[in-house]
Amino acid sequence: GKETLMRIRKMFYEKGMGIGRDHALVDYLVVDTNEKDLNSLNDSSLTPHMKEVLSFADSGQDQEAFPIHITEAVANSYLDGGKASHPNIFSWFNEDLIKRQGASMISAGAGQNRQIARLCFFHHYDRLRKLLEHKLTSLVGSASNASARLKGHGDNYVGVEEKSIMVYIVTSIAGGTGAGVFLDMGMLVKDILPKKFANYNYNIVYYAVLPEPYLPFQKSEELVQKIKENSFAVLTEMEFFAYDNRDQKF
Repeated sequence: GKETLMRIRKMFYEKGMGIGRDHALVDYLVVDTNEKDLNSLNDSSLTPHMKEVLSFADSGQDQEAFPIHITEAVANSYLDGGKASHPNIFSWFNEDLIKRQGASMISAGAGQNRQIARLCFFHHYDRLRKLLEHKLTSLVGSASNASARLKGHGDNYVGVEEKSIMVYIVTSIAGGTGAGVFLDMGMLVKDILPKKFANYNYNIVYYAVLPEPYLPFQKSEELVQKIKENSFAVLTEMEFFAYDNRDQKF
């Protein structure tokens, strides 16, 4: 997901359209359980200056990189009494994952475990929701201002649909984070839009990268198998909810 957004940002930059922070009608939010991966750039053709320009802001009002990792202490707190405080989480979370591998494993990312990623997502849910609402509100305001400016240029202008919002969710379904939180992220966005922007038309578009591109680069058959398992689980869940089974427990 991050690599795709980085290439989109690069395309805007090369066409002289800004990088997102400069482009009032586009914004980005990159989410990962592994903080080190949020701004790592694998494109060897980029100069140090370009890498700095294209990197996602990791703090401030315009934050674009949002780590959802949790510390070992936080992971242990869920085990020590968290079950009573968060019965909704433990209705699906298998606490043996932490007990078996140790709470320290969470601080370095989801490690191909979808449930770990989902736990991290819910731990950061309030902050993540607030940031998404802020970004969407800013974009709506910018679109209105841009439309007002553009209408002054006569008939030959690029139109801006003031009452339309497009949200694109891009993820791989091979790893732990994307495969673990893709549904919850979509449902979060779908919950925000009608409540905050009731008078707007909106669309949510998913782009899911299938596992095949990642398989040749895995170092063991165990990792290959885990990627296939994650992908199968995601596709099964997609099919389940595509048939409007939202009120049923999966």
